[in-house]
Amino acid sequence: MGKNRETLGWYAMRVSAVLLTGAVTFHMFWNTVVHDDVDLTWDLIVLRYYNPWWRLFDLTLLGLTLFHGFYGLRQVLLDHLRPGRWRILALTGFHGLWIGLLVFGTYVIMSFPWPTGAPGIGGIP
Repeated sequence: MGKNRETLGWYAMRVSAVLLTGAVTFHMFWNTVVHDDVDLTWDLIVLRYYNPWWRLFDLTLLGLTLFHGFYGLRQVLLDHLRPGRWRILALTGFHGLWIGLLVFGTYVIMSFPWPTGAPGIGGIP
């Protein structure tokens, strides 16, 4: 089972790398070409988040980035820490940080003001 899980992790890293390449390229294109990054303000982000798909995109980007980065770092820790208490302690803290950043990032994205009265949102056609 452990070897099978590691193989799935290996494939997941490759898939997440491809997805991240596309998502980050689109993100950078949108924020620097479509909207000049000088004009990137709080109001523009709130306006963009009127469309729930942008929140979903940013949540997906957050999840993929954290998965890819932390899974890679986890592999480095597993390679360099000997089995024992320190390894368990380090991996526990590491996974706690991983989950904490995911929860915090999700909270930040979802806590932006939800529109009231925008077309197609909040029950208004």
